[in-house]
Amino acid sequence: MTCEYIILTRPLEQAKRFHEQLIHAKIEKNRLIISPMFNIVGLKKNPKINTSTILIFTSENAILNWNCEHKELFSCLCVGRKTTETAEKLGLDAKCLGSNINEFIVNFPISNNQDYYYLRGKNISFDLKEYLLKKNITVKESIIYEQQLNKLNEPTKSLLRSNEKKIITLFSADTAKAIANEMESITYSNVEFLCLSPNIKDVLIKYGFKKIKVSNQQTMDGMLESIKN
Repeated sequence: MTCEYIILTRPLEQAKRFHEQLIHAKIEKNRLIISPMFNIVGLKKNPKINTSTILIFTSENAILNWNCEHKELFSCLCVGRKTTETAEKLGLDAKCLGSNINEFIVNFPISNNQDYYYLRGKNISFDLKEYLLKKNITVKESIIYEQQLNKLNEPTKSLLRSNEKKIITLFSADTAKAIANEMESITYSNVEFLCLSPNIKDVLIKYGFKKIKVSNQQTMDGMLESIKN
């Protein structure tokens, strides 16, 4: 894999962390290209939430953009190890219910006596509130950040046009749509995609892409292993 360029499309902070993990995994630094497709912008909302309410976080960005001075008073349910670790570092009593949203909903506690509050971004690929409502679980929610679209920068466009081997890593369907739209105006060459999940692959197929791999596990570790192998 070290003979290929790897394009990292996550928002900047997550892309930087993925960059460090890849270097630690012995991937050559000069083969790693950070090119975020979205910027994360906090909406500076501070919803009033009772401390007895269980919070729900499906992304690290929601925790980091939640405007609350006493996070240590809350408990939360999270998707993913990194989201859970971030919540714990900020003082919350955090529990991970799964490495992805599918595992999360399977492990979600079925209780009608508990109040839940879902803090999330503007764009979501799965409507968790609606799903839980069908299970007779009422959840309040607030959108506390949004994803602002980036254009591909010129160095990344030049790389896509080149004959060098390239792998574009994708962690969300929205990112897949964004980069697919950007690439419509580029005569690209020798590009392959590595997707976190099958639904991301499905987005790319609709745009006509064919060289697509899916991580064996829908986790960061799974993506790392797929790149190393």
